[in-house]
Amino acid sequence: MTVRTTELGLVMRYFSKRYKKKINSLLHLAKINDLPLSVVLDALKGRSDIKQDKRNKRHNGECIVWNEVDIRHSTVAFPLETLNGKRLNSLAACFTLEQFHVLEEHYGQCPKNIATKVIDVLSTK
Repeated sequence: MTVRTTELGLVMRYFSKRYKKKINSLLHLAKINDLPLSVVLDALKGRSDIKQDKRNKRHNGECIVWNEVDIRHSTVAFPLETLNGKRLNSLAACFTLEQFHVLEEHYGQCPKNIATKVIDVLSTK
């Protein structure tokens, strides 16, 4: 399969225009929000990751990985994964004891040793 140079030039020009238009729109977005371009790109990547997580949750279901609790100051976060075992980019976070109990109702009981640590941290507010 051979491509003539004129056809290749037209194809490259088409992609270059699309690429230039996309970059210019991102630069404009960064400028009007007074942000660096890297922050805008990171936000778009994060949005894409969240959408993918939602699709994975809807298709496969989700559960909490209780053993990998992250306790910082008066906040507790648990990573989420699909029922197939694929790690999601989302976290389940608790700021109050009531939120922790709601998580337990929704996802099942937390192991006792972890639950006592979490309850100690969240009840000392």
